[in-house]
Amino acid sequence: MSKIKLSQIKDECFDDNLIQTIVYSDIEDDGLNAEYALVFGNSLLMKERVSTALDIYHMN
Repeated sequence: MSKIKLSQIKDECFDDNLIQTIVYSDIEDDGLNAEYALVFGNSLLMKERVSTALDIYHMN
C-alpha cells in the first residue's frame, strides 16, 4: 500500500483495513525490551487493557 498522510484521511473512509495500516505498517520487532508501550482501547475495554498491560509489564 502506498504511504498515507493522516491529514489526507477522510472520516468516512475509516475502516478496519485503514486502521490496521496506520497502526501496524512499517513495524519491525527487534526482539529488545521496550521502555514504553502504547495501550490502545476505549472506555468500554479499559479494565481489560490495563490488566493486560500490567501482566506484560510484570513479565519483563
